[in-house]
Amino acid sequence: MLTPRQKECLDFIVRYMRGNGGVSPSLVDSGNALDLTSKSTVHHIVRQLELRGFIRREPYRQRGIEVLQTAPSPRIPIYRASDNKLMGWLP
Repeated sequence: MLTPRQKECLDFIVRYMRGNGGVSPSLVDSGNALDLTSKSTVHHIVRQLELRGFIRREPYRQRGIEVLQTAPSPRIPIYRASDNKLMGWLP
């Protein structure tokens, strides 16, 4: 499970990479997108994403982030009106 800030950061990384030919954002780019002024805070968030298996960072390389998995979207349950039985999920 990701915190809201971690999900926001991961979503930004994915959007940035899609819009920039696969190049990952710098810590400053990520900080600006998240309205954070401290690079150490951004570094901590990115490190947590790496520890949780959502991204991989290449050591000693700027912009060396590879997205391994995206944040799961919340699923919406669908219930039958007559008896409130769970029928399935919307993605």
